[in-house]
Amino acid sequence: MAEHREYKVIINKSTVPVGTAEKVRNKILENYQGDFDVVSNPEFLREGAVVEDFMKPDRVVVGCSAEKAKKMMQQLYAPFVRQGNPIYFMDERSSELTKYAANS
Repeated sequence: MAEHREYKVIINKSTVPVGTAEKVRNKILENYQGDFDVVSNPEFLREGAVVEDFMKPDRVVVGCSAEKAKKMMQQLYAPFVRQGNPIYFMDERSSELTKYAANS
C-alpha cells in the first residue's frame, strides 16, 4: 500500500469486536500516510440463502466517519438496494455493535 497514494476505503465485512475499525486505522497509519478511510460493513447472511441475501439485502449497515467514504459506499450499494431496502449509516463502533446485537 505504501506506493499507491490515491484514496482507498478499507472495508471490514466480518463480525469483529467493537473498536476494531479504529485499531485497523491506527495500525495502517503506522506505515501509510496516504488518503484512506476504514469502514465497518457487516454482512447479514443466512445459511442457505447467501447469494440471495448478498444480491438483495434486506438492510445494509455501514459504519464510517468520513463523508467521502459514505459517498463511495452509497455508490457501491446502489445496484443492490434498488428495491428500497435501507442503507443505515452510523459510526464505526455502532456498526460493529449492531452486528453483535443482530446475532444475539
